[in-house]
Amino acid sequence: MVEPALYAAFGACVATLLLLLFLPLFWNRAVRLTTRRLAGRLPISVSEIVAAQDRLRAEHAVSLRATERRAETMLAQAARERVEAGALRAGQLALKAEAADLRETVKRLETQNALHRGDLDRTSAEFADALKALDAAKLDARAANRGRDVARKEALAAQTTADALRVDLAAAEAALASARAGLAETEARLARTQNALTLVEAKAASAAVQLTEAQAGRLAAEKRLVEETAALVAARAESARGGAAPSPASASDDDLMIELRAKLDELADAIVRAEDGRPAEPARAKTLPPAAASGVTGLLPSHA
Repeated sequence: MVEPALYAAFGACVATLLLLLFLPLFWNRAVRLTTRRLAGRLPISVSEIVAAQDRLRAEHAVSLRATERRAETMLAQAARERVEAGALRAGQLALKAEAADLRETVKRLETQNALHRGDLDRTSAEFADALKALDAAKLDARAANRGRDVARKEALAAQTTADALRVDLAAAEAALASARAGLAETEARLARTQNALTLVEAKAASAAVQLTEAQAGRLAAEKRLVEETAALVAARAESARGGAAPSPASASDDDLMIELRAKLDELADAIVRAEDGRPAEPARAKTLPPAAASGVTGLLPSHA
């Protein structure tokens, strides 16, 4: 009964020995395949990291150029609206001057009308006096035919003068009505011009707000690019130092490279999503700001 147990233990020992002999082969093959697969997925060389960084710079340059084009368009629109506002202000001033002239004309015509009314009243009083004199002359007609003829001539002259004054008064009233109609039309045009000027000023204020938001988005994009570039260079430096001295910590370096790759993919997806909402613009080479460029140069290792 002990002998089968010994045989079983011996077989287990032999199997364990064979497993220990062949285990390094399988382990090395698994490590080699895993390393090759990770090398195919992650940018572990300097050229690949530089290429990824250049791709990020190009994508950022495209988005930055699109923002600049929108800012230039908004500036041009704001300038045009300011020119239109100036023209409208000039037209408003001209209309105000014309309205002032019309008011002066109305005042002058009203003064002339008052004078004509005074003349008419005075002539009417004279006409009444002449009628009274005519009546008196009629009473004295039998006694003085010559005085009656003179009185009739004076009455006729007064009547003619009164008729002429009535005609002048009617002409003055017609001119006054025409001037008042012109003044009403000018005031209506002035009100329409004031409304148009208010609308243009509101559009200019909205364009200025949109321009400020576009500049803020540009600054945020530059800051994000600097941070991602610094993180990328730091990760590459850590990876390079880890590759120079292989140790069991290579697993953590691989995790760091995977995390770096994920960050690069996330940044690329964010740039693609941001570009989906704006019109396509021609790409133009764009460098980093001086502060960001100096920071990235300081983080690069000497052998790069």
